[in-house]
Amino acid sequence: MGTEAASRTVWRQSTFLILLSGQWISQLGDVAFNLALYWYVLTATHRPVLLGLVGALAGVGNLFAVVSGVWVDRWNRRTILIVTDTIRGVLILGLLAWILQQHHFVLVALGVTVLLVNIGGSMFNPAMMAFTPQVITSDQLMQANGVLQSAAYIAQLAGYAFGGVMIALLGVNTLFLTDGISFFGSRPSP
Repeated sequence: MGTEAASRTVWRQSTFLILLSGQWISQLGDVAFNLALYWYVLTATHRPVLLGLVGALAGVGNLFAVVSGVWVDRWNRRTILIVTDTIRGVLILGLLAWILQQHHFVLVALGVTVLLVNIGGSMFNPAMMAFTPQVITSDQLMQANGVLQSAAYIAQLAGYAFGGVMIALLGVNTLFLTDGISFFGSRPSP
């Protein structure tokens, strides 16, 4: 690799590395959160059908991605990233607060939280992809997209391992706390 090519690598772009690391941590937390969420529903209710219902609500929230790109193209992408992460973090921490107050299991509160968190993710993902060209040069875009996609797949695999270990060692509440906080640490650079 020549010096000109080396200077164009995304691995030397601090703004891209901040975006990548923040999103990797958040995606890792998302996968671990889903695992903890399903574990919580199953252990709190002992009813697999409710586990399926919560999964269906998550899927409905993800369907929002079909139309979210329209808004992403019209609004400030950085603002979308910050607002959706903030809302998702608050929702997850709010769910944890609900659980810690020892309220009885309420499927409606859990379902609404899952639905809104996934709608936020449906807004966040296209905004992140559209924001990426703002932190790198045009000749780095292909490499950056490849790195971001690879990181997302690695986060999915690692998220299940991380989530399983966290649940076994520290419990579901710690995992909810960790994921909620991760949304506040994944801020994009200007």
